[in-house]
Amino acid sequence: MKTLIHQRMLDISNTAAASLDGDVLGSLTEEDVWNDDYQLITDELLVYQDNIDLSYIYCITKNDDGDFVFSVDPTIDDQGEFGEPVVRTKALEKAFAGQAAVDDEPYQDRWGRFYSAYSPVFDKNGKIAGVVAVDFDADWYDAQIRSAVLTVVLSSVLSLIIGAVSVLLITYRIRKRFRLVNTELTDLSAEVGKLTSELELSQDSEQDAEPSATESEKGKKKAIDIDMLEKGIRTNRDELFRYINHLNTKERNMIAALASDYRGVYYVNLDKDEGLCFRSLCDNDESLREGDTFTFSKAFRRYAKKYVKKEYRDEFIRVFNRDGILKELGNGNVMTFHYLASRNGQKPMR
Repeated sequence: MKTLIHQRMLDISNTAAASLDGDVLGSLTEEDVWNDDYQLITDELLVYQDNIDLSYIYCITKNDDGDFVFSVDPTIDDQGEFGEPVVRTKALEKAFAGQAAVDDEPYQDRWGRFYSAYSPVFDKNGKIAGVVAVDFDADWYDAQIRSAVLTVVLSSVLSLIIGAVSVLLITYRIRKRFRLVNTELTDLSAEVGKLTSELELSQDSEQDAEPSATESEKGKKKAIDIDMLEKGIRTNRDELFRYINHLNTKERNMIAALASDYRGVYYVNLDKDEGLCFRSLCDNDESLREGDTFTFSKAFRRYAKKYVKKEYRDEFIRVFNRDGILKELGNGNVMTFHYLASRNGQKPMR
């Protein structure tokens, strides 16, 4: 923000300096005050004084002792007299060295407290004939900074609120999908149990057949029972296949939704210490590929050692182990961990 304000101040001083005749400015002496050349420079400066939001604009030169003094000041009331000393600042010294500059700190003189921008004026030989100084009230400058800081703070707070709402919505969506999957798995278990019961019932019916029935009747009854059993198995098998396809579709949709929000997506069985990669976190030759299975504890320790910044590594390993994950998930359905990682020698990323 300060850089932008300084650039605005320099734009004014540079433009004013470019509009002045360096040969005329460099030739002025105290005896020339209010002659035609002096009035010419004054008129040029008054254009900026009357049309731009600034406090003062004037020219500075060096006297024989090397001190910085007023040269041309168009101010009507209480103007700086030709040859009157001005406050020496680092920015003013840079301007007399040939580089336009702005004060980093305010200075005080008899006219008030200011930040100033300084731009050198060159004659036809490329020498510095003088410097244009543009004063801006320190209270105005500080107000500009406060306004910029307030804008940044409000933007940050708004971004934080939007981010928090987005996280809550994503978390709610993930929880809803997992609840749906659990419901589907429960229904599948019930269907499998029903099929098992029918098989057991069929076996019991064969064993409990009446001993007095003829062989032909037994054969017909067994054929009918087998046919009914076959139809029941076929029906349940078809329903099971349809359900599995439906479940796979739900799973793919859920993974696709997660992949749109996260760079890496994995399924991990903590009891078996096994994992399946749905979306790879990295794209180098050593990283996991989509569809790869891996040993969870070894893979994340290897990742931590190779990529996670040292100051985050121990905590990363502590969190991403079976006990750490179970402990975190015991307090809620979602766990997060922020860390810095560096890949392929690039700048650390979050």
